[in-house]
Amino acid sequence: MYNYSDPKWVKRARDLKKKRGKCQKCQSSENLEVHHPRYITGRESWEYSDNELEVLCKPCHLQEHDMIAKQCRYAGCNKPIQPHFEYCYAHKMQVADDKIQEAKILKEQLRSAQEQMNILKGQVSSKNSNETTNKKLSSQINQLNEDINSIRRVLAEIPNTIPANPTPAPSSNPSSSENKFNPLLLIVIFTLLAGGIFWLSQQKKPNPVPSGTTNAHSTSATSYDCFKCGAKMVERTNSKTGKKFFGCSRFPKCKNTF
Repeated sequence: MYNYSDPKWVKRARDLKKKRGKCQKCQSSENLEVHHPRYITGRESWEYSDNELEVLCKPCHLQEHDMIAKQCRYAGCNKPIQPHFEYCYAHKMQVADDKIQEAKILKEQLRSAQEQMNILKGQVSSKNSNETTNKKLSSQINQLNEDINSIRRVLAEIPNTIPANPTPAPSSNPSSSENKFNPLLLIVIFTLLAGGIFWLSQQKKPNPVPSGTTNAHSTSATSYDCFKCGAKMVERTNSKTGKKFFGCSRFPKCKNTF
């Protein structure tokens, strides 16, 4: 299977279509494509000579591959399109615009019909209306109901249109947007928890060694005062070298030695 998106093939096909300029079967100059009448094992798609390639329009190219060309459904347009499309790109956008305009007109007609129905219902409930008038008004209301239902059916067939209901009843179920979990909230919660744990860890202070006492490496307290914090200095022994030195009794908070 050839890679027809390869830049080498794209350039090769573009140059050949420009050179010949029309379909070699029907002489059409629109939607030209390059066709391989036969494939040779070991060759890339762009490694064929001009005599081994044909320039065909899309319908003729599809016929060469035993495929039926599909045409745009828009009135007056016969452009070939892919089998899974209904319209060419230009008319697809036009059809979408036409449906939007149609939906706007239908919604305006629906709004007008509903306003007229409300007026007629008010006249029916009026005390001044008689039986004959009520029959005529009821007939008009029934006709308006049929028109409204017909407009709603047409609107329902147009995609991306809101069902015609000017005053929708509020739903007791919360909307999906309200139930949707926000991942940003989870990030904020974890950030606050991590910050709180770090703050608590910083509040834990080591218990200072009382002045005049010794630890595992000290031999005796001295009368010397630490010139950094004012606590007593104690004589200590280095566990590795065995040498004696004086260190602050408030170690590790104060690490003064001499």
